[in-house]
Amino acid sequence: MENPQEKRQYVRVKSKLSVDWHPYEDDSIKVSMDTDDLSQGGTKIITSRKPIVGSKITVSLRISKKDELEMPGEIVRVIPNKDKPSLNDVGIKFTKLTAEQERLLKAYIAAQTVQRAP
Repeated sequence: MENPQEKRQYVRVKSKLSVDWHPYEDDSIKVSMDTDDLSQGGTKIITSRKPIVGSKITVSLRISKKDELEMPGEIVRVIPNKDKPSLNDVGIKFTKLTAEQERLLKAYIAAQTVQRAP
């Protein structure tokens, strides 16, 4: 059987960052929570909500006191959380990042990787 980790294009780190997301072009419905993990390609959140796979969203992610990234994204996975069945693991793929957003995410992830190294 194939290992899903082998398919990863980017390094993924455990990360508890504040994130808001809302349906694309409709900021009247905003959801706030923390990330569970993060990569340059996307993030995983754990929530009681069950968004529709394929939904286009806007993600606001605060990676530092001065840097908040607002990026388009897409819900790519919704599965029950293995530890808490009343919650869902929601995979969000970042789409159409600017060069600056890519640079900031890469720098944040690199710093987290160095901090966690043995």
